[in-house]
Amino acid sequence: MLELVASAGSPEAVSAAVQNGATAVYVSFGAPDSVKTSLDMTYGDFARAAEFCRQRGVKIYAVIDYLPTDGEFAAAVKTARMASRTGADALVVSDPGLIRVLRRVVPELPLFGGEKLNIHNADGVKIAAAMGLKRITLARELSLAEIASLSAAADIETEVIAHGPTCPSYAGFCHLSEAQGAGSSLRGQCALVCREAAASGAKEPFPLKLKDTCLLTRLAALEKAGVAAVRITGRERRAEYTALATEVYARAVRDSDSVTAGDGDLLRSVFSPGGLCEAWLDGPEKSADMTARAASDAEVSPQFFTSVRKAYLNREYQHVAVWFYGTLAAEKPLTLSVADDRGNLVEMTGPVPEPAFHQETTFAVLQTELLKTGGTPFYCDGVKCAIDKGLYLPTAEIGKLRDALLAELLERRKAYPPRVEFDYDSFTLCSNPQDPPALTVSVADGSQLSDALLEIAPTVLTIPLWKIEDSRDALRPFIEREGITVAALLPGVVRDGEREAVEALLQKAAALGIRHAMVSSFAHILLARRAGFLVMGDIGLNIYNSRTLGVLQELGLISAALPFTMTAEEARTLSKTVPAEMIVYGRLPLMLTETCISKAATGVCSCGSFAGLAGADGLLMPVVSEYGCRNVVLSARRLFLAGRMKDYMTAGLAGVRLSFTTENAAECALIAGRYLGMNKHTPAAVMRGIHEN
Repeated sequence: MLELVASAGSPEAVSAAVQNGATAVYVSFGAPDSVKTSLDMTYGDFARAAEFCRQRGVKIYAVIDYLPTDGEFAAAVKTARMASRTGADALVVSDPGLIRVLRRVVPELPLFGGEKLNIHNADGVKIAAAMGLKRITLARELSLAEIASLSAAADIETEVIAHGPTCPSYAGFCHLSEAQGAGSSLRGQCALVCREAAASGAKEPFPLKLKDTCLLTRLAALEKAGVAAVRITGRERRAEYTALATEVYARAVRDSDSVTAGDGDLLRSVFSPGGLCEAWLDGPEKSADMTARAASDAEVSPQFFTSVRKAYLNREYQHVAVWFYGTLAAEKPLTLSVADDRGNLVEMTGPVPEPAFHQETTFAVLQTELLKTGGTPFYCDGVKCAIDKGLYLPTAEIGKLRDALLAELLERRKAYPPRVEFDYDSFTLCSNPQDPPALTVSVADGSQLSDALLEIAPTVLTIPLWKIEDSRDALRPFIEREGITVAALLPGVVRDGEREAVEALLQKAAALGIRHAMVSSFAHILLARRAGFLVMGDIGLNIYNSRTLGVLQELGLISAALPFTMTAEEARTLSKTVPAEMIVYGRLPLMLTETCISKAATGVCSCGSFAGLAGADGLLMPVVSEYGCRNVVLSARRLFLAGRMKDYMTAGLAGVRLSFTTENAAECALIAGRYLGMNKHTPAAVMRGIHEN
């Protein structure tokens, strides 16, 4: 049977999930102040929640919902230790460096891979298994056929998000919230600003405001596909949402035929007025319109929420099967015992029975009383008793003994075996490079290349893999120029159905003399290496700490790009076991989405002529196409750090990158010259950092 996991952002939401049938809950706690949100519980809250869940046979998974920096790493390890010591059933982590450390520090605590790992193909599953993960959350954008394929090939369990807000971005690729002055989605602080990104004058003015995901009618198909768990997201919503969604899905997991149209109508009318969708489950090309309809918030009476809340606060969902055993013999006290699924056995004795006159205590009478476990987390799954004939015992006495047995059993279920822990080894920093960083360049296509840029001779020139064939004439001088490394940038996402086409493009790139490939996903490292390329890491790898750089070194990467959200000072403190570079110029990629934004906004796919989206500041964010007809949302302003290069020259970087996207060839050469001190050019509409204008 599918495990039903509910995300909970408060102790009350934990109770709402458990008392409505969840078999596991996601809980976040222990985050440092730099990334803490109101949805992070305290350690005491988590410990009480863990005990509450353990007594009721519900698993509790502690979520480290951020990618830790070096300064936050010790706090993340401390959270893992505390989770282990309070009996958490698993830890959900997305940072490869942290995963590597926790396998040594808390080896008996299972580790699950979080959404930010962006597992979307078979290679991603292999990498996750090699990391030692026991379960992975698959990318939301996968079809049912892809989910089945990955689940069948996986040596680890797979989990699918079945209900809740639909994120328009591939996990791990969204910086829109942070760029708009809110929290970082990679750090667990997403402010959902994508929903207000506007397409002026379009048929659908908010194309990134998507309907909520609802796979209620597809649970049987997901189970058949080999999925181990389905999750309800939306921990930022009120506990009543958790209660209602969990109750509906719990019934559907037990019996898919119990689902009615009214269940979906209830969830939609109360919590999803913009509509519900099945996301990409039928494939991107077949997915129905996902853009949320304009709708006012549902008007729900306070009495409705009060009744929902009263239900989960005053009920006990019967999660745990128990078995009763007893003996009723003449002149001997009644003996009863109860056993649970964990091997706990509680035995007690009651009063001595009397000879029966008008009433006799038969097996049927005893069984009827033992089946009355309402108001407890237990349900009776069997009764075995030896009963002498002609004896009588008041049913009230039987009930009293039953209640005492179950109370003691509930108490015993608090216990859990201690786990082994090992010391957190300190990290020895390696010496950072002392030489100034080299200038590297990335372009969107061959039209941005010129003789002037060739004369500037960037150390590395990166171009999208799928643009190489059309750019071969412009690229050839750069490939042949000594001292310039030309690298093929792989797509941010390569689904299994796209792998052969991408491999063919790599072969064509190799035939031109290109030997380096830059990847934005851990899943693509294997793809590039199989094709014989030297592998470089791009910003999509989300390297926030020295430990993750160490993982890249072990995987054989020859360089890595640090996040553009990182400051020069933060970069300076990293132990660069792999040569690192940072973007110091360009429009920043704020989101990678499966959604064709122009089609969602206008009804027609017009990526080449679509103006873009206006953010909260009113500035237009260009939208460009990516491989597979995906879209990338770029920053409205261009990062321009020519006046601050002194900070980056001493940050221990191997390279500083100029990222050209919407510029023409002349402007590319002009800006490259500015960074080399050849001119004083300053482009319009620039910013000095993602958090600064």
